[in-house]
Amino acid sequence: MPSDFIDLSGKKREFDLDSVCEVVRGCSHRRNGWASIVVYEPGQGKFIEIRSSPQDFRGNSADEAEEVTPEYLRSAYQISETDVARFLSAPASWKLIDLR
Repeated sequence: MPSDFIDLSGKKREFDLDSVCEVVRGCSHRRNGWASIVVYEPGQGKFIEIRSSPQDFRGNSADEAEEVTPEYLRSAYQISETDVARFLSAPASWKLIDLR
């Protein structure tokens, strides 16, 4: 399932949601109050934070996706450098960290 994200240079890119590996779920540190899940797209070698805003009074929410760095994973989600390296060596065997 194709989806868009903004890469680190600010360009709009496309990725396949069916090919990603889930890394961590929690609250975004880029958008206060937004729920997030960080995924890894192996074809492009990128970590992408997919965010959803809180629902409005009609139940609607906004969504967006943006590339993030391993440093962001460490500072926002306390994923150690060792864990990032372990994840990159075997993404398919990683177990999602759910911080919610």
